[in-house]
Amino acid sequence: MGALQRIADRYRNREGHGEPFPTHGAKRFFALLSSHFWKLITLNLLFVLFSLPIVTLPAALIGLNRVLLLIIREGHCFVWQDFFEEFKRSFLRSLPLGLISGAGLFAAYYLISLGLSNAGSVFGMMFCALGLFLTAFILQWGSWAFALMALLDADNRTVLKNAWALMRTESKRGLALIGVHSVSLALLLLLFPISVIPFALIFIAFTQYLLCFIIYTPVNERILEPYYNQPKREGTT
Repeated sequence: MGALQRIADRYRNREGHGEPFPTHGAKRFFALLSSHFWKLITLNLLFVLFSLPIVTLPAALIGLNRVLLLIIREGHCFVWQDFFEEFKRSFLRSLPLGLISGAGLFAAYYLISLGLSNAGSVFGMMFCALGLFLTAFILQWGSWAFALMALLDADNRTVLKNAWALMRTESKRGLALIGVHSVSLALLLLLFPISVIPFALIFIAFTQYLLCFIIYTPVNERILEPYYNQPKREGTT
């Protein structure tokens, strides 16, 4: 935390001398991270707490994304208020997305299990490949969809449509999303059970912060800005 605090102090001192807070790129990523480090710990604990009933996990994830996207977009947030308001707002509408994601990941797990139980055969390789492909697809799609749910006041059909469009047009960022998920899962499994402690305290929120940072720019450029900048219809004020 000492290094992060020094980075935050450095940027605050620069602002005081007329130098603006970074607006994009890695500088903004680390500046926001250092300035809101303790908020990420609070968010992580809130997410874990509100995810315990399992059925509430999709809404908790959207609440987590909402706060993180506010930090990325505006540079500030009210952790408890913003998280809980989004959690309540998204509870019912998040259930279909949660069911789709859960069913997809379960199917991927089943295919990989079939592949491992038939190791050495062509069918085993095929099942493993299908399972890994489905896992990557669901994780990427879920990253877009649950972030869009936190940003847009839209129904599930609109969210699914936009998530699919972003997956097709933002392939490089999609690969980055899959990479973040892969590294996070690898760390959890390779360092288990020691990894449970950092995951419960900070790593989930940090992973989602990284995912949201990757996601926000294309969503803002392709969806939010065109929507807010579109000409008003005649007869409206």
